[in-house]
Amino acid sequence: MSHYVCKGDCATVSEQPGICNTEVCANKGQAFEMCECADGGHGKTATA
Repeated sequence: MSHYVCKGDCATVSEQPGICNTEVCANKGQAFEMCECADGGHGKTATA
């Protein structure tokens, strides 16, 4: 299912497109990016 994520420090997940407004996030003011992951990883690779 499509959702939108902030690629900054806060990693906010939203059902709707939007702009990050988290005060402490490096991407504050930047648009969320569309993501269609099914595993909740949002395209990030796991580290061991």
